[in-house]
Amino acid sequence: MNYYKTYSDLKGLIANIFDEDKNYLNKDHKSLIKVFSEDFNDEIRFLIGVYFFEMEKDDALKIFHTNKYFTDAIGIKLMPTSERINLFQNKFYLEYNSEYYLREIIKYANSCGSNIEPISRLNLTEAQINFLETEGYLVIENMMPLGLCDELQEIVLDLAKHEAASDKEAYIYGNGNLQRIYNLLAKNSIFQDLITNTICHDVMRFMFQRNNFHDKYYLTSFHANLLYQNAEPGIWHIDANVPEPIPPWIIRSNSNFIIHDYIKENGATEIIPGSHKFFKKPNFDQINQNFKDSKFIEAPKGSIAFWHGHLWHRSGRNITNKPRIALLGGYAASFLRELSMEENPYLSIPKHVQDSLKPEIKKLLGWNHGVKNYS
Repeated sequence: MNYYKTYSDLKGLIANIFDEDKNYLNKDHKSLIKVFSEDFNDEIRFLIGVYFFEMEKDDALKIFHTNKYFTDAIGIKLMPTSERINLFQNKFYLEYNSEYYLREIIKYANSCGSNIEPISRLNLTEAQINFLETEGYLVIENMMPLGLCDELQEIVLDLAKHEAASDKEAYIYGNGNLQRIYNLLAKNSIFQDLITNTICHDVMRFMFQRNNFHDKYYLTSFHANLLYQNAEPGIWHIDANVPEPIPPWIIRSNSNFIIHDYIKENGATEIIPGSHKFFKKPNFDQINQNFKDSKFIEAPKGSIAFWHGHLWHRSGRNITNKPRIALLGGYAASFLRELSMEENPYLSIPKHVQDSLKPEIKKLLGWNHGVKNYS
């Protein structure tokens, strides 16, 4: 069984195959689906789910017998019987080699319609995975074009200026030299494109992986944090709002899109490598004991930095005359989304923007979660 694949991924695949408006199948595939569906619609949807999750048919019948997540994902009301599935396979196997062609249709349809590439194999190297597990953070360089970084800087600074002029919108904090801009997804479509960066989801799939078919993580915030000149250092903290002892399993993780060079002098994030395995919140004694081991995440423009939510970290002091901009994507294990949400997209994103959100953005925000039809 392939647990990197989820019910949401399966639902998207089924739409790619059966939604006539999407036209993701070629002519031959469409013809086969039409032939198969005439008498065996539920059965081929079931088998597509089985092949997609890389399961055996008999195992799937047992595991999904009363599973509404699965039946909703494949678009049927009741699970087909083993007899009906065998009847389909016996009828079409010799003439069409149905299993082969269904698998081919899955491959074809899966390659269409998603920027996140939710079921691609992880592209992280073994060295990167080992470093992330040991140190609790990872920087990957050359992930964004420099021109895009410049464009993002301009957009963020314009938003910051606009919100700072409004008492209602601005979030100025600390000594007055720090500013956050929340709800970026609703403020410019460029941020939707940015947060679906494939490498981010390679990292998050690895960090949040567990053995079930539910969505493993959701986006809990995507905001900008600006440190202006003389902004003081942040408070040492972890991104896990739970009582001690901190659980050994991950609660949250972060991505930081670095759109200008990060150096110690402009307030690069300060961390204590390996502290994600302390399973404690920072306190003064521990900070003094471990401070000598701290380092700054210094990285060139165009990089993306990631860190485990248990990692002790804080923003640094900006002693330069230019603002340090962080574009922070916060993620949480899907079963702890409510605990971890910094932004509530269901209320903060206007209805007209919600209607225009890409499917992969809605997936990230948890739009697919739970029963939808309450009528």
